[in-house]
Amino acid sequence: MKFSLLPFLALTTLSAAKPTLTPKSTNVFLCSDSTAAEYGPQTTGVQGFGYYLHSFFTGPFVNSAKGGRSTRSFINEGLWTQLLDQTSPGDYVVIEMGHNDPGTPSTGADAGVDRAVISGIGEQTLIVKNSTGQDEVVRTFGSYLRQMIADLRAVNAVPVLSGMVPLMEWDNHNTTLQKTWEFTKYSRDVSLPPCRVLAACH
Repeated sequence: MKFSLLPFLALTTLSAAKPTLTPKSTNVFLCSDSTAAEYGPQTTGVQGFGYYLHSFFTGPFVNSAKGGRSTRSFINEGLWTQLLDQTSPGDYVVIEMGHNDPGTPSTGADAGVDRAVISGIGEQTLIVKNSTGQDEVVRTFGSYLRQMIADLRAVNAVPVLSGMVPLMEWDNHNTTLQKTWEFTKYSRDVSLPPCRVLAACH
C-alpha cells in the first residue's frame, strides 16, 4: 500500500471514487475539519485536501472530515464513534485538527458552538455550561488527542497525528509569514516518545 503524507502538499489528481471497506485490506481514514472536508461541487468550488486523496492510496481511503469541528466537538457529536466503528485492525487513521480548537470554552466566539478546548497537552479541566445548558468537563487539546490514540490502539488501528494546515497569517506588521503554530506543536508533543501523561500512550 502506498502511504505518504507528502502528496498533501502536491495534489493534482482528482478522483471522486468512493471506497469499499473490507477487513482484508488496509483502510486509511482521515479525521479532520473544513481544511480536509469534501464539499458538493454544486454549492462551492472549494474543496478540502481530503477530497483529492483517493488517488494517492492503493487501498480504500475514507474522508471523515467535517467542517467546523474541533477535537472536542468531533468526539461529542458522535463523529469519532462513527469513524471508530468502521475501523479494522491494521487500519490507519490520520488526525489533523487544531483550527477550531483555540479559544475559551463557552465564551466569546465559542458561545453556542462548543468547540474550544484548553490549550496545551496536560490534564487540566474546566467545567462549563455548554450550548445545551448542561455542565461539561472540557479538557486540553492533548487530552482529546490521547483519547483518540487510546481508542484506536484498543481496536488495533494505527493513529497518525498530523500538524494542522498552515493559515495565511503574518507577523511583524504584516512582513513575515507566520511559520509556527501552537496546536501543531501540541500534536507533535503528544506524538513524540515518551508520551508525557497517560499510560494509554505507551
